[in-house]
Amino acid sequence: MQHLLERFEALLGPTPVKTIELDVLGRPRRLHLKLEGYNITGSIKARTAYGLVRGLVQDGRLWPGAELL
Repeated sequence: MQHLLERFEALLGPTPVKTIELDVLGRPRRLHLKLEGYNITGSIKARTAYGLVRGLVQDGRLWPGAELL
């Protein structure tokens, strides 16, 4: 089961981050924006699902042949 999680995690890859700089009340500020739309599914849901399934496997609550609904 762990090897399947590792394969899925590799597909997720890192979320691209775009840095922008702007002025707020005369003070420079830097923002780092996560571009979740560039993830494999186009949303944050893939990472959430991966985290939930990984937790179930680590806790021994999900095993080969089990079904998730």
